[in-house]
Amino acid sequence: MRTYPESFWADLYTSFPLLADELGDRDLAGTTACVLGCSDGKFVIPLAGAGCQVTCVDVDPIMLDGGEIRYRGETVTLRGLRSNLDRTGLLDRCELIETDFMRWRTDRTFDFVLTSGSWAYNRNLEHGLSGVLAVMQRLVASGGYLFADYLLPVTEMERGIDLYPQPEDLQPFFPEPPWRLIHNEGVGLIGESHYGQEEWHHHNYGALLAQRVA
Repeated sequence: MRTYPESFWADLYTSFPLLADELGDRDLAGTTACVLGCSDGKFVIPLAGAGCQVTCVDVDPIMLDGGEIRYRGETVTLRGLRSNLDRTGLLDRCELIETDFMRWRTDRTFDFVLTSGSWAYNRNLEHGLSGVLAVMQRLVASGGYLFADYLLPVTEMERGIDLYPQPEDLQPFFPEPPWRLIHNEGVGLIGESHYGQEEWHHHNYGALLAQRVA
């Protein structure tokens, strides 16, 4: 299972292969997934293609439905998730929800909950790390998995914000039981240029994969 190669975000780093390796050849038909900050389908499409019913949550209507953006000095048309799902024949396996995932209210739980880089969104400053993790952990069903690409601090300012944790800062949030902490490590500095931060810069990535065992 690989990330969707035609995603607008396809070239940005992710530790998604950790989840793919954990699942191996498991048949995902009938399972459920929730991608928080789903964008245009980088994680959604491989999960739906493997048989998951995927709930896709994003606050940006352009990422969901497409539209024009200014990128690297040009007007670029972004297809959006709905179009990518239609092109791949997977629209009927997905539910698209346009909202800030921190303000989304649901009683559902999922076999897989995924996010990438979303903890450090500016709008999450009011919630802090404990608030963001509480929302995501609540969504994970018994036996289910939580996967996150997260950001460690690079600048002095980021060192003062708990949304940029060190791996050891996360361990108290995943006691055994009810959690099995499968992977929680810093990946290191990755150089990138992307929409929203077009100048070349470095992100200090971390990768988390945990399973709720009780």
